[in-house]
Order: sequence, then C-alpha cells, then structure tokens
Amino acid sequence: MLPRLAIGLLLAAVNLIISVGANATDRVGYLPGDSETRIHTLHRLSDGTVLMGGQASDLSWVPPGTTIRTLSASGISSSSPGNIAFLAQLSADLAQVLAVVHFPIGSVRSVDRIRSTEVPGQATGALLISGKRDQSSWRDTGYYIARLNGNFVEAIPDGLVWAHDATAEPRRAGGRNGESAYKLIQPWDVNALGEVYFGRGAEYDFDWAIIEKLDANGQLAVVEHWPAHWIIGGGECYSAASECAGTPSHSGIVLKAERRGSLRSRTQSEFDREFPDGNGRTDRPGSFPDDYFFSGPCTSSSCPGGSGYTGYRRSDKPTQRLGGIAVDRQTGVIAIGYSTQSVLPGGNPDFEPAIAVFDPDGTLRWWNRLYEETTSNSSPDQYVDALAIDHTNGRLI
Repeated sequence: MLPRLAIGLLLAAVNLIISVGANATDRVGYLPGDSETRIHTLHRLSDGTVLMGGQASDLSWVPPGTTIRTLSASGISSSSPGNIAFLAQLSADLAQVLAVVHFPIGSVRSVDRIRSTEVPGQATGALLISGKRDQSSWRDTGYYIARLNGNFVEAIPDGLVWAHDATAEPRRAGGRNGESAYKLIQPWDVNALGEVYFGRGAEYDFDWAIIEKLDANGQLAVVEHWPAHWIIGGGECYSAASECAGTPSHSGIVLKAERRGSLRSRTQSEFDREFPDGNGRTDRPGSFPDDYFFSGPCTSSSCPGGSGYTGYRRSDKPTQRLGGIAVDRQTGVIAIGYSTQSVLPGGNPDFEPAIAVFDPDGTLRWWNRLYEETTSNSSPDQYVDALAIDHTNGRLI
C-alpha cells in the first residue's frame, strides 16, 4: 500500500520546502527561517490539515495574527539551549500557518515523531509526540514521549496530559554526534487505547536496551507474557506475570541477546521446536528468533552462550538495535523490527535483522529472521529501519 501522503523535505540555505503529492496535485509551501529551522515530521489530520513538527531558534517566521501557545515541558528532563521544539498546523493546501504550539525555548530540542490513536480513515483521536531531549549528564540524555491535551481538530493543545523520558545512552564507541540510535530513531508507537510501546538504550554495546510499555496514563505497565517483569520491592521474574512470586511493577523485552528476559526460549522443549525461518527453511529449531545464535535455552538455572547449531553466534557486543515498532490500531498486535551484531561461521562480522510480532498480551505470534544464511562470506550489513501497518490489507510493511 502506497502512503496516502507522499512527502519530500529539502533544507535550503534559508528556507525549508515541503512538497506534498495528493490526488495527483502537487503543492509546495515555503517556510522562511534560518539554518536552525528544521522540519522533522508531517502528519495529516482527519480535517485535512497537516501538522508539522520540528525545531527552530526563534519563531519570527510565524505569520502575524497566528494563534501561538506555549506547552509546559513539565515531566520532561531536558535542557537544550537556543532550541525551540514546535508543532505547526498548516492548512490543507499548505498556504497558511493556522496555529503554532511550542515548548519553552531551551527546554526540549525538537518534535520528531507524531502519532495518533485512531484507525486510519477515522476521525483523529488522541495525539502523541516525541522528540530529542538533551542534558549535561550523558546518562540522562535521550528522547521524550508525550500526550497532548488537544488534537488540533477539536481543540488546539495548550499542555500535556503526561510525558515520559526514554533514556537513550550514547554509544561508548561514538556514533553520530555520540548519540545512541535510540535517541535518533525514537522507536515507538501507540494503540487505539492510547497505550505506548517504546524502546530505549544503546545499540551494539555492553550496556542496556529494552522495550517497555506505557499505559494510557503514561505509566510503565505490565504485559502478561513478555519475557521479563520487575517486581515491586526488587527482583525480576521470567514467567508469566500472573505466575510471579511478587507483584510486577512493569514488564519488558530485554534487547541483550545473552541475558534472561530476551527473545530466547526458556525451556528445552521451546528450544527444540521447529519453525519456518522466513528464508525457505522449515526445519530450524527455536521458538524465538534469537535462539539461532545459542547452544541452548535460557532457563532459570542456565543461559548458555556459544555458537548456535549452524555456527552463527552473536558478537562480543550483545545489545541489540531496535529499528521500529508498529501497532495495529484494529487488533492491538505489536510488531518490532531489530538487528543483532553477529559473527558468521567463517569468523566474519555481520548485522542480522529480524521481526517479531506479539499479541496484546505479549504472546509471540510469529517471527522472521529476514536473513539468508551463508557459510563464511559476510553479506552487506542489514537492519530493520522502519515498520508500518497497512490497515487496509492487513499487512506489515
């Protein structure tokens, strides 16, 4: 399914240009601004208007008489001197700026993602955004996710219902501007109930990465059949949440392919089950995609490493990279796309992609490694960089 709205962005010396193709008619709008004014995302609302999210150093480009409102950054830990994160509502023909809402100057850096809770084609529901946040402490940098108290169709927002900081630690090895891919990609999505699934951490590293859930009030939530649960008062649990000895505070999928709570089988019978691998083989043992890299299941008493039965293994950097999350607004099914830094049987390094799809209760529906096996030569590095749900045809893109 092709997107209803085809969008192209061009950063010129003093102007940002938006090119929108819809109903075979191209329309171009010019946004005056200096080199610090940037558009990061566009989102069409059900009344035909378009939301634009980005960042600027000032708002002198906003036409006189435009409604402007300031959002409190309360609940977001960020200090980004000189930056103004903004949302601008544009008319359907992109000829007018109808309203602008923004965070206080020097708080959060940007608005990078916009999501809404409705099934596509229905009236716009609750509106959620995310963007980069900066801090002097590298361990407290990352991105935020926030729900607005208006959706621009029924009311222009003037505040946040809730906000949550997603920590994305910079990679030790560097990376673009020293920032983790999690801060740059901001992998998250929302279901029809306003519940958010998101990833945070540092990719291809020795530290931490995880997928978690926020309930409709922005609080960390329990998912019954996710592989890891954190217990109120301390400790972890790796059974179903209802079977834990203590009361879980929240759940997660650990994106560290050497540890309990990751996408590995927990019993020998799970490890021995044969599943199609998505590349023509139906005789590949393992109930979970990461079983392929290991010699056995990750049980309560043993979590073996080593090469898998074909000789593939993970590298010495076990933390994985989550490239995207997509939630089916109709069914609540959650899809994640991620990649693992691996070592091929011949010793060459590689990066291998996979997709895993879960029911709303966290039960794994299916997975696909998306990877063609080889004996020694390293294929070009492969990643999942984006996911989307085709709600019309019931497909994952």
